[in-house]
Amino acid sequence: SSLDAIDSAEPSAPINDDESVDPGEPRVSDLVTDVSGSVNIGSTIGKPLRVVARKVQSTMVTLTWKAPNGDAEVAGYNIFYDGDKIASTKQRKFTIEGLSPGTAYKYSIRAVGVGDELSPPSKEVSVTTSSLDAIDSAEPSAPINDDESVDPGEPRVSDLVTDVSGSVNIGSTIGKPLRVVARKVQSTMVTLTWKAPNGDAEVAGYNIFYDGDKIA
Repeated sequence: SSLDAIDSAEPSAPINDDESVDPGEPRVSDLVTDVSGSVNIGSTIGKPLRVVARKVQSTMVTLTWKAPNGDAEVAGYNIFYDGDKIASTKQRKFTIEGLSPGTAYKYSIRAVGVGDELSPPSKEVSVTTSSLDAIDSAEPSAPINDDESVDPGEPRVSDLVTDVSGSVNIGSTIGKPLRVVARKVQSTMVTLTWKAPNGDAEVAGYNIFYDGDKIA
């Protein structure tokens, strides 16, 4: 036969075209495979919509999403990481903890019906946790104990120095350390920095206190 005859031939029957399916038979669009590999007939649950990664930190992330379209009753949601189920929830948000800093992850959500049927997976969302370097380079918090916040008419804390016996010495010439700032805040550690006191008094060292108790 000629090429013209081949080109003019009728196309083959379409695949998964609703019009080619016997109305009494289930359509492929009505077959939803669950994670065990079985097929649920007649599922009407749509996939969760608008999956978003929020509050991304170095070791955790919160996922939120919207309910599927349609009237099908949803009993809950399954959360998947790289295709594997890692958690279930009845809410439309879930916080995943124990992640590694500076690492990329991909998640998807599937709705679960009252009969345990599963929806198709949502669109996959990609997220990269914050690295520790990014945390360390973050701007320090506002300085604490700034002298500008003290009423000039009131005695300053720098004028009251408590000795180890608990008594208070009035009129000490040693001022208090200035601009104490918390830097490099991480999950298990923090670095404090400060400036030397004003004045000419010689400083031999510094004590660090936690809730009023000396710790270093």
